[in-house]
Amino acid sequence: MGMMPPMGMPSPMMGPEEAGRSRMDAMLGSGDKQAKNDVSYRPAEEGTESCADCTNFLAEDQGGFCDLVAGGISPVYVCDLYAPAGTPPETLEEPLTEPR
Repeated sequence: MGMMPPMGMPSPMMGPEEAGRSRMDAMLGSGDKQAKNDVSYRPAEEGTESCADCTNFLAEDQGGFCDLVAGGISPVYVCDLYAPAGTPPETLEEPLTEPR
């Protein structure tokens, strides 16, 4: 039996459609990520902090993804795990905003 690719990586035997789904599953997968309900994922108030400005946000063409929260993420939303872009990773152990 051959070596398997790392989790979320396409297998050399996959067609392009399956490989794309594998990468998307890795980005959307819950793994160790928090559920949106558990971190009060909500629309950001105008002029305040939002996912677009968060160090954990990974922008994509139609929204994005988060290093900490499962599922697709809107850049105009925010959650209790918000951390301003550029925050050093070692300081991200606790949320920077107070839970609501």
